[in-house]
Amino acid sequence: MGLRLGSVFLALCALLLAAPASADPPERFSGSSFWPQQGRLGVRIQSLTPDLREFFQVPKDRGVLVAGVEESGRGAKAGLAVGDVILEAGGQALKRPFDLICAVGRVPEGESLELRVVRSGEEMSFKVEPKGEAAPWVDPEFWRDWMRRGATQVGEELRRQLQDIERRLEKLEKHLGQGGGLDEGRKT
Repeated sequence: MGLRLGSVFLALCALLLAAPASADPPERFSGSSFWPQQGRLGVRIQSLTPDLREFFQVPKDRGVLVAGVEESGRGAKAGLAVGDVILEAGGQALKRPFDLICAVGRVPEGESLELRVVRSGEEMSFKVEPKGEAAPWVDPEFWRDWMRRGATQVGEELRRQLQDIERRLEKLEKHLGQGGGLDEGRKT
């Protein structure tokens, strides 16, 4: 009985550790770099402290600060500047830098994203076309679905392997129950 539980436990652990590999990750992850250089504006952003919010005259519940702009980047071409506070991207309020990363990453190649910005106390809008194609790795729903597919595939594989192990154990138990030894048939 101990042999049976130990084998089942080891099979379960091995399959659970392999879950993500079974879920067919997107092709963009099969290359040399996990982090694709897609969906970029060419700006560096940071969170706002309470003092920065007061200085830039922005709401307390949203906004990210543009801390740097690449000269030839899409953000610079659209008119973004250091010191701008981006309040919204695509109509969604931004509370932290990752919110902007997600919004930019969802924009299909060739389409633009509208940004609502505060500059010197005045609100303005910019349309910017992110560089590269959309990157689903930033979308939590994408990962939830990917993991669900992996768990389903792993569950099916686990059932198959457990059935195989149970068949082999039954054969072994029959063999041992008929007086066969573990070393029977082996030459030493």
